[in-house]
Amino acid sequence: MKREEVKVIIRSYGYVKTYVKKLLLILLMVVVDVVLSIIQPILWGYMLEAVIKLDIDKFTRFIIYILVLYVFEAIILYAQSYLSVYVNESITCEMKDKVFSKIMNYQMRLIGKMGIGDVLSHLEGDVAVIVDVYTNQILNVIIGI
Repeated sequence: MKREEVKVIIRSYGYVKTYVKKLLLILLMVVVDVVLSIIQPILWGYMLEAVIKLDIDKFTRFIIYILVLYVFEAIILYAQSYLSVYVNESITCEMKDKVFSKIMNYQMRLIGKMGIGDVLSHLEGDVAVIVDVYTNQILNVIIGI
């Protein structure tokens, strides 16, 4: 990584630090989802065992457990998705607002030299990459570990 890239990431951390609790909550929801995904085949195994033994009470109980598990997992996934989008869009909005404010303070001749394409590229592309690193890539690395 280049020195400039490291500086940008460190500087952009200021936008993310207000959302650290929400990012940790998203990570917790991901861990809960993984645990629920591990429990699911175990319950299916117990249910299959109850079918083989013709134990209707156990079978019914495990059907209810599986249904509750699916509902709980759906709620967790919805909350995780909602919170992820909220954090992502909030950080993007703050960063774009800051970049736009900086651009508005430039002298017109500097903007003319840069070109409108470069200005838009910085406003859209660079901000999107930085936000993606903080909200998606770091989370994916932690999940992978």
